[in-house]
Amino acid sequence: MKKQNLTICVVDDEQKILNLLKNFLAGRKGADVHTFSKPVNALSFLNNGGRSCDILITDFNMPILTGIDLFNYAKEISPAIKTVCISGIPQHEDECIDVGFDVFLEKPLVLEKLWREICRLV
Repeated sequence: MKKQNLTICVVDDEQKILNLLKNFLAGRKGADVHTFSKPVNALSFLNNGGRSCDILITDFNMPILTGIDLFNYAKEISPAIKTVCISGIPQHEDECIDVGFDVFLEKPLVLEKLWREICRLV
């Protein structure tokens, strides 16, 4: 990992996934983790000009906005943001990569693999 003070936004409608990722990622040196169970709240955070997010980790299937919807909005707000899509359905990988996600990871997540991918991206 080249960048210090990494800001990571995690969006998933499953609270247990948010808790797992927050606990894991917050334990990493230099990671500032923000979690959102609703994509619209993540968008509000990203829209706040005083805050930047280096990595967006989002679930594919969520109510109201899908992970792809969130990806598209996030890229409009911050074109340089790195993105990771997570899903329990492996068939979502092609769609995620086709729209431009940097990484697709299948649930259940292997946390060390997620961290390796984050380090590779920044």
